[in-house]
Amino acid sequence: MKMDKSKIDEQLEKNFAKHATTKLSQGSRNALNYYLKQRSDKGAQDLDRVGKFKH
Repeated sequence: MKMDKSKIDEQLEKNFAKHATTKLSQGSRNALNYYLKQRSDKGAQDLDRVGKFKH
């Protein structure tokens, strides 16, 4: 059974978040959420930039 990379990443992130949030203190959880949000915001900006150049 072959999974594409984005599916694997998504699964890893879900598992990581699930395990991390059960074990981490509230402060660490906030830090993790902040990090993930920053990363997704940056990803969105990168996509916007790529989109602009493609047209």
